[in-house]
Amino acid sequence: MDDLTAVLAEMGLVPIDWVTASKFAELTGIDEHKL
Repeated sequence: MDDLTAVLAEMGLVPIDWVTASKFAELTGIDEHKL
């Protein structure tokens, strides 16, 4: 997860599912925008 996403998540501007999906995408190499 990049820093911007982390900051937005902390501010409550990013749904936790998006954060989880983003991290999952990084680990698996799947494009998070396609989830």
